[in-house]
Amino acid sequence: MKKLSWLALLGLLAGCNDGGSPSGAYGRPTDMRPDRNPFVNAAKNSNSNLTTMIATNAAQVNEYISARMVGYTGTTTPDKYVAVAEMALDLATMNVDEIETAFDDTPDILAQAMYVLNHALAATCAGDSGAAVASCINLWRNENVGAVNSAVNMLRANGELLNIADVEFAAPDAKLKFSVNPDTGEINGISVIGTDGQTQFTRNGTDFINDTSVLTYDSGTGEDLILSYSDFGMYTIENNADAAKIAYAPFAGGYAAKQIDVANIEKDMSFSGRAVGTATKGDDSINLAGTAILNFTTGDSPVSELTANFNNWYNVNITQTGATSDAQFVFTGTPTKTDVILTNTTGTGTMNIGYYGPDGTPTEATGLAQFTESGVENGVNFNMAFGVK
Repeated sequence: MKKLSWLALLGLLAGCNDGGSPSGAYGRPTDMRPDRNPFVNAAKNSNSNLTTMIATNAAQVNEYISARMVGYTGTTTPDKYVAVAEMALDLATMNVDEIETAFDDTPDILAQAMYVLNHALAATCAGDSGAAVASCINLWRNENVGAVNSAVNMLRANGELLNIADVEFAAPDAKLKFSVNPDTGEINGISVIGTDGQTQFTRNGTDFINDTSVLTYDSGTGEDLILSYSDFGMYTIENNADAAKIAYAPFAGGYAAKQIDVANIEKDMSFSGRAVGTATKGDDSINLAGTAILNFTTGDSPVSELTANFNNWYNVNITQTGATSDAQFVFTGTPTKTDVILTNTTGTGTMNIGYYGPDGTPTEATGLAQFTESGVENGVNFNMAFGVK
């Protein structure tokens, strides 16, 4: 049997954030509030001060499922709560044959997963026959689409294993990687990996420090742009002994497990968000911040077209065809910051985009674009990160 077609709507994360607290975008049914309070995880709240990305380890999954299991009177398996969470997410899309097989193979896991997905579902569909349980779940899902959507969003934010330490954020001439406390899931450090080695920083509030420098990770997201599986922005490294010695560069990246190849995107899509970056010419450099629009067009060679508008610099249109990183850059407008202007518009450019989503359909994208002016002494170097949804 095929998956239920309406379930393509599930997992849209417009209202989901790393803090694990629900927002008005998908509501908060009473059933989803243990002790009538929203679920709160201290490590997730701490991480949300740095990034809106979902970041969940096994300890956090166990804590969330334990909260969801309050009031459950059946057999519990605390040592298998990660499997319970995975089954609860799968229940949203499993067909009746798959549910019946789960009933036969792991009845306790299935029963707990039903309760985690929705308490009313468990009360309505408990039974001794796998076929009867599967048929009941199928009917209940069709009659309670909103409740299932709400539960799936909460589960994705709190019950899906996504270790942010696995993400490698790309930056010009470097990569960034978080480190995480394995017991709590809280981000506790960051590494900058460059051609000359790796530099470690320990978290200190919302900054990261070592003996010589302070690193600031400045996510480009915010209340109006929440990204669940990727992030972008600018990072700054300031030298303690020389405040004038500052490294400032864009970054972007996301979860490989949630990245969708352009060849597998099945429809034309449009996204909007923000762009940040730098433009440098010789000793002069300016910081850039503006809006971004990304249009994706399917075909034998899919096309990604990004337009970034900066109030103080050029507007930049970037076109990329297929999976190659080579891109064409077009600069328009008149910069108000005249320290860094193009002598001509020829040069070499690349754009690397990651499209991300929960179930094979992109809900967000982040990327890094770079351009170097050619044929000019001390030509302009342009580096930009962007995030859209």
